[in-house]
Amino acid sequence: MLEVQQFLSRFRISEERFKVTGLVWESLNAIYEDHQSRQSELTITGNTIAERLRQIPSVHSLKMRVKNSEHLLDKIIRKKEKEPDRIIDVNTYRSEITDLVGVRALHLWVFRKSCG
Repeated sequence: MLEVQQFLSRFRISEERFKVTGLVWESLNAIYEDHQSRQSELTITGNTIAERLRQIPSVHSLKMRVKNSEHLLDKIIRKKEKEPDRIIDVNTYRSEITDLVGVRALHLWVFRKSCG
């Protein structure tokens, strides 16, 4: 279980700022636990996408990451500050947060100046 005071301190979130969101710590902790339990599944998904991209000859480099569970909670708090009516809970966070897995592909373009 994630400790609320340590989390708020680590992400420089005041208790007043947290209260304004209307979020309940138990709900955020449920999201944290659920996201933690899905790490393997999300890693497999990211690696599958990365492997498909690796097959493209012009892709120079790839990086894959699964969103850190604590950073996920920080993002949810920021989203609720901006959009207080938005519903983000353990049942909706996977559709509300669109970067749970990230794959970055660098594609090198060669520019050739034509002569003529």
